[in-house]
Amino acid sequence: MSGFQAAAVSGSVMILVIALLRLTAGKRLPRALFPALWCAAAFRLLLPVRLPSALSVWNLTAGESRAARTAAQISEHLTPFPSLTAAPAAQEAAARLSLPGLIWAAGALLLGAYFLVGWLRFTRRFADAAPVGNETIDSCVKAFGFRRPPVIRCTTDSRAPLTYGVRRPVVLLPADLLADREALRMILTHELAHIRRRDCLRKLLFTLCLCVYWWNPVCWGMVLLANRDLELACDALTLRYLGRDRRKTYALTLLELAARQAQPHPLCSGFGKPAAEERIQAIMKAKKILLVVNGEGKADIVAKAFFGPVTPEVPASILQLHRDVTIVADKAALSKIPR
Repeated sequence: MSGFQAAAVSGSVMILVIALLRLTAGKRLPRALFPALWCAAAFRLLLPVRLPSALSVWNLTAGESRAARTAAQISEHLTPFPSLTAAPAAQEAAARLSLPGLIWAAGALLLGAYFLVGWLRFTRRFADAAPVGNETIDSCVKAFGFRRPPVIRCTTDSRAPLTYGVRRPVVLLPADLLADREALRMILTHELAHIRRRDCLRKLLFTLCLCVYWWNPVCWGMVLLANRDLELACDALTLRYLGRDRRKTYALTLLELAARQAQPHPLCSGFGKPAAEERIQAIMKAKKILLVVNGEGKADIVAKAFFGPVTPEVPASILQLHRDVTIVADKAALSKIPR
């Protein structure tokens, strides 16, 4: 078995083991553990060598492989002209192997081109986004102590807020967020946490795995779960900077943006509904939930979450099923609730 096949099988086994660990003990383990495990699995997939070990699955076929080599050596000694008789067989084997190889290369190139073209179009779209700065932004950036501060820009695009770039990260903030200092601080801290954790580099690694293993559904599952865990780990780091006493307001702010945000490029760090649903489930564990909301900007999400139907389109609406939820809100935040 070739090194590429060995990497595919052992890497897939690693992914399944990590997924099982996530399912059974994910809520009890540190949030930062699983992104590291997914990166280890991705490196294994991209390392096309066989790693000898006493516990390796390849030991199950070791005897079979030795028998095959012995039979080949005996056959070579018994054949008068091995080069003449083996050539047609080798050519036939090469012809059989060329078609799968071409299909794999075509799929890898097409998917890689899709990601590359999308990335170039994406970066060109936001190249003219206006840089922005104020006291809240400066204090958030200073709190992380970056040697080279990221570029902060604002846009009206529905995919913001998000972060992209590896060498010089760029944070895109929604233009309407700048007026709400509290929400701005929470969202910007979240995006800066992505930069601190180098999540864009991790996403690049996962995207490379998809290009190489586009035919492997286990690899697609890894990328899906890894993106969720990146967001959960980023939330944990964000709350370390904001303080755990603000986690309820922070979660509500994230859910409001997740409900309206369009799907970003795979190489960008942004919010998503699957990760938002997991955050809601974490909040639902609490015996008592206290939400403090203020301002007209929160009126839409309050009306939809607590006075509309329970639906996956509004992940916060699941709080209606909790036994003990208290909402402290001002008149502006309650301006759109049904009378």
